[in-house]
Formats: sequence, structure tokens, C-alpha cells
Amino acid sequence: MGGQEKVIYNLSVAAGPAVQPRVWCLCAGGVMAGELERAGVGVEILGMGSRITASFVASLRRKIISEDIDVVHAHGMTARSAAGAAAALAGRRVSIAHHHTTLSGLSPKQKLLDRILAGATGAVICCSEAVRRSVEAEESFLYPKTAVIYNGAPPAKPADREQSRRALGIPPGAGAVCCVASFHPHKGVEFLIRAAAKLETEAYIILAGGGPLEGSLKKLAGSLGIAHRVIFAGVAADLSPVFSAADAAVSPSSEREGLSLSLVEAMSAGKPLIGTRLGGTPEVVADGENGLLVPPADAPALARAIDRLISGGALREKMAARGLEIYRRKFTLEKMRDEVEKVYGKLLLR
Repeated sequence: MGGQEKVIYNLSVAAGPAVQPRVWCLCAGGVMAGELERAGVGVEILGMGSRITASFVASLRRKIISEDIDVVHAHGMTARSAAGAAAALAGRRVSIAHHHTTLSGLSPKQKLLDRILAGATGAVICCSEAVRRSVEAEESFLYPKTAVIYNGAPPAKPADREQSRRALGIPPGAGAVCCVASFHPHKGVEFLIRAAAKLETEAYIILAGGGPLEGSLKKLAGSLGIAHRVIFAGVAADLSPVFSAADAAVSPSSEREGLSLSLVEAMSAGKPLIGTRLGGTPEVVADGENGLLVPPADAPALARAIDRLISGGALREKMAARGLEIYRRKFTLEKMRDEVEKVYGKLLLR
């Protein structure tokens, strides 16, 4: 469960009265499928194999027609290829590609397929200006159809700070920062753990998420002698206790980043931010206003930023207040939903 899945959830549960959302998962459901079902949104698992086949696209085309789908909104490259082709073959359907990360190193085969589907693609939604620029660089033929719509999130739910800290094992008075991320190399969680070993303060690191690197990240924390200060909080749909327990939120992405939804969520919870100068993160973190920016893959710089916020209570309060202003102006769930549904309506009218 990452930002992409949460955006799908947020758009589905907040859909306006003119939209009847259905969520179709290519291969499997996961945590968010259950959350969607509990919210009353229909979820189906399509059972695609390890690769896209002609028979799968044909079956998806028949499903689009039989269920009278008007808009096919595909999230991510694999969904764009499969659903985009099926929607094109279904005829008179609106097809939208939604990119959640910057594009780089696309294969010639992927570019050829995207060029073939370009005529049937109504719009390409980019979650940041950085993602839009990457589309221009990688697939300039799609650039005229791009629209930037920032990820939005509902306001964080209130949670008791002391109770949340006790549940996570954080001692009274200790500093703490949180990181909500999937444990994949490009998310840079390794550098956050290395930064924790360089802190001047005995601050705790709360890692909320999961993924293939979890085992190696735990070993790294142990080898650096800070396993007791690195808390693996697991995957949770409700992050309110995590944000409540933390003094600041960190997104240490090291290779690519579209626009960190976890930073938006943390901002809504009144937390100052730390991010890397990468992808769309500088579009969320205004350096010196609502947070601090550091170079990617730079553990010492990350440690200095954490120390600065942990030790600066007045600075944290100032940045948190500014962050709430930015969140309410640019990153609410209602703003994202309204802008996406305007794209639906414009394309349907056309």
C-alpha cells in the first residue's frame, strides 16, 4: 500500500454524486481493497498474470462494454497499457492515464505502445510539475494532453499523542520523526536509518510501511547499534497515531518521487516536513517555510535537518502552522477530486 493506492482510495470514497466508482485490480487486492469494500466501493480482482496478454485485453474490453463504463482511469504504467488498450478497443470510452512518479528509462517497447495508444488517450494526469516535465522529456507526444493535479488527502484524524507514543515504545520527552513509505530502494529509507545513527539527539525513527527491504533495513539498524530507536510500525490504513507521536515527518526518497502523499498527510496533521530535492517534493516542501529540503542520498544532511527540527520547538510550530495553510490551499482531498472530475466531464462532453 503506497501513495498510488491511497489516491485511488481517496478519489473513490470522495466521488461526487455524478460519479459511480468501481475499482478493478489487475492482479491482487491488498490492504486497500478491504478498506474500499468497507467504505462501500465495489472492488474486483481481474486476475491478470505476470504479463499483459491479448486475451486479457480482450476480456477487459468485453467487461468495459458489458458494464457500460464511461471513464477508464488507469493508475500506473501497467494499468495504462492494459486498460488503455482495452478502452481504445471498446470504442467511445474516455481513457485517462494517471502518473504517480517521474518517468525515466522507459523501454522502446513501452514508448511504442504509448505512442499507439496516444490517439485514444483523453488526458494524462500528472501528480506534480516534476512528473509533467518527465512526460515531456520521455514521451513528448503525450505532453499536450497532460494536466497537473496534486495529490490530495483528507485532514488527519486527531489522536492522543502520549497514548500513541506509549503504544510505539517512545519514552517520555524523547524526540521522534516518522517516515511513511514502501520499503523499496528508491524511497531512500536506508539513508534515514543511517542518518539516525549520526544524530546529536537520541531521537526515535518511526517507519510506517512494508516491502521487500524490511529485513535488510532491520539488519542495518542493528548493525549501526540503533535498533532500539528505529520502530517498524507496519502497514496501517489509519496513520493518525504515527503522525501524532512524531515531531516531524520525513520523506527520504533517493532516486525518484512523484509527489509524496505521506508529506501531504503529515502537513494536514500539523507536522513540519523534511524532504529531498527530488521530483515533486519541492512542490510540497517550501524550504524554510513548512519544512526543510536536503540533497537525496545524503545521510549527514538528513541528520542535520532532523536535529534542527527536534531541538527547535518554536521553529517546528512556525513550520507546522505554515504547512496547514499550504495544505488547505493546495492539497485537500476536495480540491483533487474536483479537478479530476472536471477532467472527466470535459472529456465526456468532447
